[in-house]
Amino acid sequence: MSFRSCKRLAFLAAGYAAITIASPALLHAQESTASPSVAAMLGSAVGGPTPEQGIVVGGWLVNPSITTSAILTDNVNATPTNRRSALGLSVVPALEAVRDWGIHKTSVYAFGEGRFYPFNSQTTQTATYLTGDVGIAHQYQPFKDLTIQFVADARRSSGLFQPYIGGGSLPSFLPNSNVVTGVGSFVNQFSGGVSVRKDITERTFVSATASAQYVTYDTPNASPFGNLVSPNLNSYSALNGGAYTAALRAGFYLTPQIYAFVEPSADLRRYQSAWNDSNGLSIRAGLGSDLIGLFRGEIYAGYSRQTSVYGHFGALSAPSFGAHIFYYPTRYLTLSAAIDSTLTVSALQPNASAPFANLALNGVAAAGRTFQARLQAEYALSTRWSAYARGGYGQTVTSSVYGSSATKIWSAGLGLKYHVWRGLSMAVDYQFNRSFSRNQLIFAAYSSETVSANTLSIGLNYRY
Repeated sequence: MSFRSCKRLAFLAAGYAAITIASPALLHAQESTASPSVAAMLGSAVGGPTPEQGIVVGGWLVNPSITTSAILTDNVNATPTNRRSALGLSVVPALEAVRDWGIHKTSVYAFGEGRFYPFNSQTTQTATYLTGDVGIAHQYQPFKDLTIQFVADARRSSGLFQPYIGGGSLPSFLPNSNVVTGVGSFVNQFSGGVSVRKDITERTFVSATASAQYVTYDTPNASPFGNLVSPNLNSYSALNGGAYTAALRAGFYLTPQIYAFVEPSADLRRYQSAWNDSNGLSIRAGLGSDLIGLFRGEIYAGYSRQTSVYGHFGALSAPSFGAHIFYYPTRYLTLSAAIDSTLTVSALQPNASAPFANLALNGVAAAGRTFQARLQAEYALSTRWSAYARGGYGQTVTSSVYGSSATKIWSAGLGLKYHVWRGLSMAVDYQFNRSFSRNQLIFAAYSSETVSANTLSIGLNYRY
């Protein structure tokens, strides 16, 4: 068997594992050369459609599902003080569909969660706790050595994980031009990208990627006084903005399963507060695998540099590193891990105790770093029982001559799922979130805030 045949066999096996086990939108994502921002959007909340379950509609394999659960939280308003417990209802509709035309492969997915607290009149989250993800990924392969991919995704999330009672979670890696936010804040992310890959020889390939992302932040529990002075003081709205990235990659297969790559890229970052606009260059190199046993993913390291469009701050440079790994050591155990550390250019965070200092420094840029790490595991205890766990940590730390700020968030969860009969399962899920924010601006006192919440869910999931 030739080197190319071995590589193709590994690629097809990895693609099958990705589609049926990991995510309906992960259409050979490791074979693609999408940048981390594009690859990040290729995620969904549930496993992909399978022939054993689903509906065949005009050549599409469709899996609709619905989850309803009772939820109990000890901090429904996500506030540092005056915590209020509440009992509510969670409704999670989801839809996945895939179609394979041979040289065309398309995946469409939609997932949404609404949490309602009808028994608590003092709840502020009733109308705002809506999260979800909808997207499409299409792969076109007119020749064996040429692959073109298109992706588009829109999602709204809160925290490092967006859990649902079915046992999965919505990966919500933010683009490298934005920051992590605390408990009670929501992120709206709109993404799109295209990548083209060309195999030059049996062992070498090149690719080009272009992507765009726009992110907005919602902070429903912002201080009314801060918003009266300036709409940006007690929210992340000054950080709303887009990142537009172009990248080139050259790769070489060391073995039929392991490849090495180098990838330079350029990006434009444009914020709602134009003071922070910047242009950047970066380069990274790493190793990846389509299949080692049942291992897929990439590990990389590099260097980034950002410069102010209007000369408001000096050139900022910093190393970057990361890893996105999927591992299936046995048929019963699934592991996934992601680490990402990047250069951050953003506005100083608001200081609730000093609104006038905030007003004077509103929109002032600061240099810093954003780090995020996640680990998920699911284990099949038997044909009917399965257990899962997840954990994560994220932080954004910024500093300048005008002050410094930091936001850190911890997240952990676990659950137990029982498969009642074909398509029907019940589960118990526990989620813990904690965030810490601190801020020190000139002319202002040190300010810090800690918010935590525990959430318990019990419900049923039906997947056709």
